[in-house]
Amino acid sequence: MADKTPTQSGSSRRRWSLKKKIVIILIIGIAFLLFLEISARVLDRISGVDPSARTIIFIKEYRSHPYLNVRFRPGTGGSNSKGFKGKEFETPKPKGRIRVACLGGSTTWGFGLKENEDYPSLLGEILKQKFPGRDIEVINAGVPTYHSLVSLVNLQCRVLPIEPDIICVSHGANDMWPIMAPGFKTDYTHFYKDFPGDNVFCAASGEGVPAKLFGWSRLFQILRYKCMDFRRKQDMAHYITPVPRSKWAREPAPGKDGIETFRRNMQSIVAVAREHNIKIVLGNFPFRKSALPTGGQGECYEKMNEVVTQIASSHGTPLAGARTFVSEEKARFQSDGVHLTAEGSRKQAEAFAEAIVKGKLITQN
Repeated sequence: MADKTPTQSGSSRRRWSLKKKIVIILIIGIAFLLFLEISARVLDRISGVDPSARTIIFIKEYRSHPYLNVRFRPGTGGSNSKGFKGKEFETPKPKGRIRVACLGGSTTWGFGLKENEDYPSLLGEILKQKFPGRDIEVINAGVPTYHSLVSLVNLQCRVLPIEPDIICVSHGANDMWPIMAPGFKTDYTHFYKDFPGDNVFCAASGEGVPAKLFGWSRLFQILRYKCMDFRRKQDMAHYITPVPRSKWAREPAPGKDGIETFRRNMQSIVAVAREHNIKIVLGNFPFRKSALPTGGQGECYEKMNEVVTQIASSHGTPLAGARTFVSEEKARFQSDGVHLTAEGSRKQAEAFAEAIVKGKLITQN
C-alpha cells in the first residue's frame, strides 16, 4: 500500500483538528449551560423564589370549566387531587372538624409567594395556635383570575360540597378590571371571554422531550418569564380577555353600574352561605395606591372596599382588615401594588383570624 502523501496527511490532520474544535466547543457550551442552570437554581433558593410564580401565567396548569370558565388541573399549580391549592383533605368532612374555606383570586391563591406563605395557609396556623383544643382546617379555594361572580359559582359548585363551617371572601383586582373597562356589562362579558377547550391547552403546553426539558429547566423558565413577547402570547390574560393589556383600566373613574354589580355579587355570596348555615367573614382588598398605574384604579378599590364594609355592617358579618389593608408600606406588596409579599400575606391572615375571634365564629370547645 502506498504511503500517504504529505498533502493527504495534512488534510487529515486539519479535519481531525476541526472535529476536535467542534467537540471542545460543544463541551464548553454544555458546561456553560449547566453552570447557568445550577446558578439559576442556587439564586432561586437564596432568594426564596417559588418557581410556580413564573409558571402560573402559563396555561398548561389550567382546564376549561362550563360554569367557572377555568379551573386548575388537579395535581398542577400546587393543587391537590380535588383541584384546591394545598395538601389533600378528607371528604366527607370528619366529625368534629372545623373547616374554613377561603374564596378569592390570585391574592388568595398566593401568587408570587413560596409554598405555605399564602394567607389561607397562615390563617390555619394562627387559628390552631388560638384554639389548640379544636380540629381546624383551612382550605385555599382561591384561583387566579377569579372575580366575585365566579366565586359565587365556585361557592355553589365546589365549596359547598366540601362542607365548610366558615368561608372567608376577599375580592379586588379581577373585578376592578371589568368595572374600569369601557362598554360595561353586568356579566363581565365585555372584558372576559370563554376559555378554549382542553385540547387547546394540551397543545399549547407542549409535549415530548423538548417541552419536558424546557419545563424542567429553571434557566429557561427565567428567560421565558423575562421575555415579554413570549409572555404576551402565553400569558393567562391572552386567554381570558380580548382586551389588550395596554387598554386595561383606562376609564378615569369606576362607573356606578360596575360598583353595584360588585355589590350584588358579594351580597349573593353572603346569602348563599347563610342559607347553608355557613358563617362568613368578608375582607377588604389590600392595595398600595401609590404603586397603581392610574388614580382611577385606586378609587375603584376604595369604592369596592366601601361596599364590602357596608355589606358586613348591614348583615352583621365580621369584617377583616377594615381600612388597615390600605397601606403604603412597600414591604407588604409586590411591585404591582396588589399582590402581597410574605409579610403582607401574614397581615391579611392575622386580620381574618382577628375577625373570626371577635365574631366568635370558633369557640374553645
